[in-house]
Amino acid sequence: MALEHAVMRQSSSPSNYSKTAIYVGREGDGVIGAIGMSDSLRFDAESTVSRLQRKGIKTILISGDREEAVATIAKTVGIEHEFVNASLTPQQKSRVISTLQTAGHHIAMVGDGINDAPSLALADVGIALQTEAQETAASDAASIILLGNRLSQVVDALDLAQATMAKVYQNLSWAVAYNIVAIPIAAGVLLPQYDLAMTPSLSGGLMALSSIFVVTNSLLLRLHGSEKSWKNSIAKISQMPAGPG
Repeated sequence: MALEHAVMRQSSSPSNYSKTAIYVGREGDGVIGAIGMSDSLRFDAESTVSRLQRKGIKTILISGDREEAVATIAKTVGIEHEFVNASLTPQQKSRVISTLQTAGHHIAMVGDGINDAPSLALADVGIALQTEAQETAASDAASIILLGNRLSQVVDALDLAQATMAKVYQNLSWAVAYNIVAIPIAAGVLLPQYDLAMTPSLSGGLMALSSIFVVTNSLLLRLHGSEKSWKNSIAKISQMPAGPG
């Protein structure tokens, strides 16, 4: 019984709030040992949360784990206490998503477990981290599946989406401005006063030039991934140990 009391005191210690205690017992002797277990953070969890926050995106932690364990994880990755929700059932997770959407927020939910499936399906964008080769309930419910199983891919996908939309707006702006200027000139608006008119061949050439600009500007999007890969390569090189001499 002395060991049992010692184990109970140890498991209730604030330093072990993030651990789940598994007790080992033997008939007649009671508790003879205990094992403390806890989830390990993904290696890129803290940097991913930091990158999202720098973009002005609020990060909210929704979990079914114990409040003490979730609070420890949130503190480690830099999520404020007011944005932490613990000890939730799958239905309660969905309720949190619905409440945020009712308040006018757009929600991107990231999850990898069967308990996350309802929330992934309800969110505006459901992002599943595929931890196994086969499909899971989370990947079935999500609208986006990240095959690399890295949290940092969430921010990479967001960066690519933002870069793509920027290109769309650039191309639309160019097309509208170009046609506002070129169509009246092609119609002869400058002919009476300046005796300036476009020949059919010049008009066709300028239209082709507009298409070339749009296509070239869109192809520049490929540099977005190349730049990121280059930066990652530099980071990996800088972390390598120096050779002899």
